[in-house]
Amino acid sequence: MINGLTAFLPTLLAQDEAHVVNTASFGGFFPTRGLGPYGAAKAAVISLSESLYMELQDAGSAVGVTVLCPGPVATAIADDERNLPAGMVRRAELDTAPQMVARRDQNAERMEAGKPPAEVAAMVLTAIRERQFYLHTAPDLLPLLDARFDRIRTSRNP
Repeated sequence: MINGLTAFLPTLLAQDEAHVVNTASFGGFFPTRGLGPYGAAKAAVISLSESLYMELQDAGSAVGVTVLCPGPVATAIADDERNLPAGMVRRAELDTAPQMVARRDQNAERMEAGKPPAEVAAMVLTAIRERQFYLHTAPDLLPLLDARFDRIRTSRNP
């Protein structure tokens, strides 16, 4: 993402109108068991996008920024090993602990039941047109943020 911004932002800045859409995840707002590195990377995308937005605003730039924080989307992301080269060991073979198998199955089910990709795409176009910064595709998950920030404000453990 940083390389993309470094490469394309000068061109975007030279235009009368432009928009950056960075894809994070709702998981970037809070830690999730078994997905620590994923959540950390997505939290970085959110923070980078917030910084970029503020810097562009300070500069009076016409470049807009949206950070897409989707909840479950019905894609093949849960089957990320589908293109694994022959002979490579799959996670399921490495970690056969029942709780990990259950977590992987649960994640796959959540993704399958998620919002259709075309619907998310339409939401992104609307966000660009309306210059909306945060784009949540699963507003029903937003109360989880309230609970997290309440724990942070009151110094309670996760």
